[in-house]
Amino acid sequence: NFLNRIERFEEGAAVIEEVIAAQVAPSNWHGYSVTLADSLLGMGHDGEARQVLEDFIEHHPESTPARLALAEVSLHSRRFDRAAKEIEAAGLDNDSLDVRDLEWRLAVVSGRWKEAERIAASFDDRWPGPRILDLALRGRSGEVVAILEKTVESISDPFTRARWRNGLAIARLARGEKESAHLQLEMSLQEGRNETVDRALFLQAVSLASYGEAYEAAEKAEQLKRRAEQLPSNREIRRWHHLQGELALLRGDTAAAIAELELAESMLRPGSRLSHVPIWDSLAQAYEAADNQAGEERTLLKIIDAGILRVEFPFIWVRSHYRLALLFESRGDRADRACELYQTFAELWAEGDLDLDKVEQARRKARSDACLLRVPG
Repeated sequence: NFLNRIERFEEGAAVIEEVIAAQVAPSNWHGYSVTLADSLLGMGHDGEARQVLEDFIEHHPESTPARLALAEVSLHSRRFDRAAKEIEAAGLDNDSLDVRDLEWRLAVVSGRWKEAERIAASFDDRWPGPRILDLALRGRSGEVVAILEKTVESISDPFTRARWRNGLAIARLARGEKESAHLQLEMSLQEGRNETVDRALFLQAVSLASYGEAYEAAEKAEQLKRRAEQLPSNREIRRWHHLQGELALLRGDTAAAIAELELAESMLRPGSRLSHVPIWDSLAQAYEAADNQAGEERTLLKIIDAGILRVEFPFIWVRSHYRLALLFESRGDRADRACELYQTFAELWAEGDLDLDKVEQARRKARSDACLLRVPG
């Protein structure tokens, strides 16, 4: 499990296969199959991951954890019908938070927005994640911040609290509230550990640089680099290159930004589940700054088509629709697609409190005669 966490999936698979061969646990225990599937999924071997879980479920159809793991693998593979089947089977006698979380994710990646909203509303303060992400998907950032603040205040464990502080900082940054975001990140650095600290250093360095505090940002970047060099994997080195790209972009060095961000992208693995979308977002901004429209289009399309990988990044995902629509419109091509993108952006954030001028502009464009003729209804 640790090897999987630091993205050394091949070694993780070898270890778990050796343990399985030793037969040191009851044959009906799901843990080994789930862990092996996670290793295989991390390597991009989705079919093999599904087969491992299907073989286990064939002999142990009562295993809810194995079915939920197969549903998650199926979501990553965009096999939504199979995911729905396993979620339904797992939930027949078990209305657990895990089951409902996967139901919500399936609804989101399938574009069933009303159903997703209904499922998200069923979560209470014990598991606020889907409710927070669903509100962010609809641009209701004030409500997101309110729930995150309540969650942070309710958590007694400092390590867990630090992780939620990072989420609160991200929401405040999305609203342009840099000072309050910076305060949350300072507290996260004091309370956190491991990847939570690395993420806080990244966010704080970018925030400081956007203030014009280049020296302080460089100090945070150096701290991140020292920590990254101690971890026996590329996971945090990739984060450091991502940060170098962000800092280069903020100081106007687009060539350096693109070089660093393309390097970070090249270090992504299928199992880097929380890294793809943020790196693509930064890279798209760098391509835009360099007037590289082909690169910008290619990268924004990766975000929009990212499937389950983009569920954790609703602010980025929704805004990418507007950015890509602008690009298509500015070039005068793909007008149908631009109309669809404007419409999706305007509909998702119609009741939100973010980018109000852009939402209104997208709404006007989606309702223009040119778009109505192309995208009826």
